[in-house]
Amino acid sequence: MGTIYHSVIIPTLNEEQSIERVLIRIPERIWQEGEVIVVDASTDRTSYISERCGAKVLNVKKRGKGYQLKAGVALSKGRIIVLMDGDGEHPPEYIPNLLKELQIGYDIVLGTRNYGAFIEKPIPGILYIFSQPFIVSLFRLAGLDLKGSPLTGFRCMWRETWNKIEPLSDNFLIESEMNLKIVEMGLRYKEVNIPYIERYNGALNSRVLNNGEGKYVIRYIVSYIFEKQVNWRKFFHFDNKKGLFKTKFK
Repeated sequence: MGTIYHSVIIPTLNEEQSIERVLIRIPERIWQEGEVIVVDASTDRTSYISERCGAKVLNVKKRGKGYQLKAGVALSKGRIIVLMDGDGEHPPEYIPNLLKELQIGYDIVLGTRNYGAFIEKPIPGILYIFSQPFIVSLFRLAGLDLKGSPLTGFRCMWRETWNKIEPLSDNFLIESEMNLKIVEMGLRYKEVNIPYIERYNGALNSRVLNNGEGKYVIRYIVSYIFEKQVNWRKFFHFDNKKGLFKTKFK
C-alpha cells in the first residue's frame, strides 16, 4: 500500500451482530486510500468477523471507548482520523461527506443527527424530546453551537488536530471532552447532517441509558460551564475519572 491518507478507527465491544454490516458499507475508495482499524475488547466473534472483512484488528484487554480510540489512533498512520461506532448507528457511506468538508478548511467535522432524524422512530423520538434539547443547550452555553446531536461518535479530523486536542478520557466522556476542547482552542468545526439509523439491538440498549452514564456527561459539561464562568481554574482541577472539578484545597 502507498500513502495512507485516512484511518478509520472503530472501537467495539461485542458487536458481532453489527460489525460486518458496518464494514461492508464503507466505500471502496476509503479502503483503497486508507486503512480501517477495529479496536476490539470483545468476548464474542467481533475480531474474527472484522479480520474477515479486511479490517486491521487491535485486540485490547482494557475496555473503555476513550481508551480504545486512543489505542487505535496510536496504531494508525493516516493524516486524517475518522472515528465511528461499530453498532450500526453511523452510516459509513457518509465518510466521504465528512472528509470533503474537512478538506474545505475545517479542523474537525462532526456527523450529527437532528430532531427530524429522531422523530421518525417513536422510542428514539421520545428519548430525544426529553434529553437532546437539554444536551444541545448545555453545549451552546459552553460555546459549541450545533444543531444536531453533540455527543456523536461519528467525526473526522486532521491528525494534527487530534494531537492538539490530546484526549485524556478513557471512557464515554471522550466526545464531550473533545467538544469542550474545540471551544477552548478555538478550532474550526463543521457539522454534517446524517440520517438516523437505529443501533442493531435497539435504542433502549444504549450503554449511556442502561448504565446511567448520561448523568456523568451532564455533570461534566455543567462543571465546565461553572468553572469557565467564575474563572476558578486556579482553585479547581478536573478529576477525569469522576468527570467533575474538585477543589485543590484539602
